[in-house]
Amino acid sequence: MSKRIKVLVVVLAAVLLLTVSGTATVMAQEEPASTPQANGFLARLAEILDIPQERLGDAFTQARQQMRQEACEECDQARQQMRQARQELRQARQELRREWQEIGQEARDECDQTRQQLRQAWRELRQEQQ
Repeated sequence: MSKRIKVLVVVLAAVLLLTVSGTATVMAQEEPASTPQANGFLARLAEILDIPQERLGDAFTQARQQMRQEACEECDQARQQMRQARQELRQARQELRREWQEIGQEARDECDQTRQQLRQAWRELRQEQQ
């Protein structure tokens, strides 16, 4: 049974890790506001690369959108892994419940047998004393 507990701990740790990474990804998706320094940086970079500033700005926007899309895909994968981990956890819990019930039933059966043996021994003892 300790092996099952170890599996449950690993699954719970994975779920926690995926939850934290998904939250961080969502929080990182906020678009930063354009500042004068950023505009000046883009203008200087465009000048150095000898390309129009608008084209450079479009490239940055495209790169940002691609990175967001990748982050969303990673988040979707994390959600799928969480669903799978939850399902595995449910199955492990159900299996543990079944085992617990079986153990409980076995213990009750053993108690009943012992009780019957004690009653029989008591009857025999009383008959011997008479």
